[in-house]
Amino acid sequence: MWLESNRFGSQASVYLSDTELKAIRDLGVASRSRVVTEGVVSARSTLEVAVYMNNSCMEVVVRSDVVTCERGEMAMKMAEMEVELASARKANSEKDNMIAFLKKKADLASRYYDEVERSPCPI
Repeated sequence: MWLESNRFGSQASVYLSDTELKAIRDLGVASRSRVVTEGVVSARSTLEVAVYMNNSCMEVVVRSDVVTCERGEMAMKMAEMEVELASARKANSEKDNMIAFLKKKADLASRYYDEVERSPCPI
């Protein structure tokens, strides 16, 4: 006997041989009840394994997505920090140039002061 379920399509079908059907018919009500209960427990265990495996796979996917998102955020922060660093380096270079310029001016002022001090100037 071949049974097909319209509800789940042709993919969900059950094949029971004549021997299996005879064995089911030969069982008493209590035995059939026990077999059905064992089948339900077995099916439930199988579903639990499938759900566990699916959730385990989903954890990996979720973690991977989180890591990818965090990596993107870190890359954006890194780019912002690189822009700030370039700006700070430019400002530091400008300050170094200004310090060098002021040192030259201070040296010139010091030389002029020394020349004025050494020159005999009547007051």
